[in-house]
Amino acid sequence: ALSHSRNVDVFALLAPIILAKPLAARLGSEGNAEGHVSRQPQWNVFAVVAIAVFIFAFSIASTRRYSPPSAMSPAAAVAALQERKISRVFND
Repeated sequence: ALSHSRNVDVFALLAPIILAKPLAARLGSEGNAEGHVSRQPQWNVFAVVAIAVFIFAFSIASTRRYSPPSAMSPAAAVAALQERKISRVFND
């Protein structure tokens, strides 16, 4: 997922699901037989992490501008078609 930019959204969707149980075990939450957590979560730790992630994401988003690679843009595709003098792309 990390080697192809088109799969980053799938990675971002699945990473929290995959990491939920190991993080819960690491943070020390213990469940009873039904799987319910018996301890109260440490909200201050979660709040600090959430604020840090927000600040990090905001600082990166405000300083960088996203643009797709020029080789993968529609303008590059049209230029390549014009260079090769191709008029039809689809089948008859």
